[in-house]
Amino acid sequence: MENSKLILFLKKMRPGQLKKIQAMTDSPYFNTDEALCQLVKVLMQFAPDFDSPELTKENIFKLAFPKQKYDEKKLSYILSDILSIAEQYVVQERFKEQSIQQQFYLLMEYTALDLEKHYRSTMSTARKDQKRKSFRDADFFYDEFLLEAADNAYFDKQRSHRFDKSLQLAIDNLDIYFLTLKLKYSCEILNRRNVVASDYEIKLLDEILRYIDKHDFNQAPAIQVYYSILMTLKEPEKTLHFEQLKKLLKAHTDKFSSKEARDMYAYAQNYCIKQVNNGNMDYLKDLFQLYKMTIDSRIIFFGKHISPWTYKNITSVALRLEEFQWAEQFVENYKEHIESDFRKDAYAYNMASIYFDKKDFEKAQELLQDVEFSDLFYSLDSKAMMLRIYYELEVMKPLASLLDSFRVYLKRNKQVSDYQRTLYLNLIKYVREASKLRPHEKELAKKLKNKIEKNKNVAYLKWVKDIVDRKLNS
Repeated sequence: MENSKLILFLKKMRPGQLKKIQAMTDSPYFNTDEALCQLVKVLMQFAPDFDSPELTKENIFKLAFPKQKYDEKKLSYILSDILSIAEQYVVQERFKEQSIQQQFYLLMEYTALDLEKHYRSTMSTARKDQKRKSFRDADFFYDEFLLEAADNAYFDKQRSHRFDKSLQLAIDNLDIYFLTLKLKYSCEILNRRNVVASDYEIKLLDEILRYIDKHDFNQAPAIQVYYSILMTLKEPEKTLHFEQLKKLLKAHTDKFSSKEARDMYAYAQNYCIKQVNNGNMDYLKDLFQLYKMTIDSRIIFFGKHISPWTYKNITSVALRLEEFQWAEQFVENYKEHIESDFRKDAYAYNMASIYFDKKDFEKAQELLQDVEFSDLFYSLDSKAMMLRIYYELEVMKPLASLLDSFRVYLKRNKQVSDYQRTLYLNLIKYVREASKLRPHEKELAKKLKNKIEKNKNVAYLKWVKDIVDRKLNS
């Protein structure tokens, strides 16, 4: 029974949500079949995990209907009906969050019922609700469209032969809503094209871009931001698009939800990362500034937490810019915002990174040795750091042992992507070759350097190049 659609659904619900689903089932407005109430009451005995071995079809039927013979067909119908009520619950809860949409349907009903006083009172409340909103995202303009559409429907019913602005405002707000989402999804399509081969087609995009280019959208910052993002994806060589995007993000971050703003910043950050990967190291500073902006605006937070990978990325960029003091303060100040399951690993690794870059290799090693890294990305990078520590400390036996064990780990771990495997296997390969070079073997060092220059798919490429250069200059 554990794979039934209803049980899988209920497992995702919190205790408070389960109580509300039961209350809906008990309500005659939503359900008039007593059998559903009885079965839900039995099911809730297995909440919230719903993983007891006693949770079988035969057992719950017997508990709910002790005087009846087991009927699998009847049980199937009841379970399906309960799932329908549970689905109604989640729809109702989501709809509660859409206050303007609720008011829109109420306004349309008051128009149909010719209740003018009720209509005007509800519209006044809705307008006030809109004015209190700080966000200027696509949803805001959709809600504006709904209110103007309701006003136009009310005006139309009066059959008054005069101009009314609601129709024009409705279509203007609908245009902004459409353009915002068109640009947003176009950005995602172009971004995916850069990652995987795809057959996505973006119709009317050139016409839309020409239209936006000729009109002023100061009242719709989402259009401005997504237009700039789109242009950085279409014309990455034209840096003016990125400069404009930075200005817009700084000016309008507070106009969007944290999630949407994070996504917008991610486009800008990825642009910087691509530029850095292409050798434009000046963009490291831009990337660092963008990360700091997400910290200052607090959009870095998911509720009370920070992603352990964002924590790592920010620290890494700060270290590449040799902002050691800032990096250390960041790691210390924000460690409590990492979820408890990741906190020890994330803190130990990032502090070890700081000590490594400050060339305090013993301290970095001490931090890494006390932690079992459960996350794949942290595990890979911790092994790579320990490898670099052994090399720097010139402890060759532990280095050789780690090179072998790390290689086996990469070969056997199916969670490691092909790209990651290639990066780290090349790191192992070149470190092994570098560790065997003797001071007088300059020609071999030159050949190794040339091999590395031709192969960009190497983890910690800058450090690998550095250790070979040291061999050449020793």
